[in-house]
Amino acid sequence: MLNIKDTLNSAHSFFSNKEYTKALFLYSQVVSTNPTNKEYQLYCILCDLTYENEKKAQNLFDYF
Repeated sequence: MLNIKDTLNSAHSFFSNKEYTKALFLYSQVVSTNPTNKEYQLYCILCDLTYENEKKAQNLFDYF
């Protein structure tokens, strides 16, 4: 069983260290456990945004 808290912490760490592909993988696992959770979906969107505008995505991540 997936430990949501630990998985999110790991994903956040990957994101902060600019390892967006690893972060996205973990965020998508969390989304699969609760597909209607908007916060989890937002993290995936931020990972996707890094491909277009890394600085903007990082700033938004820091804001949340």
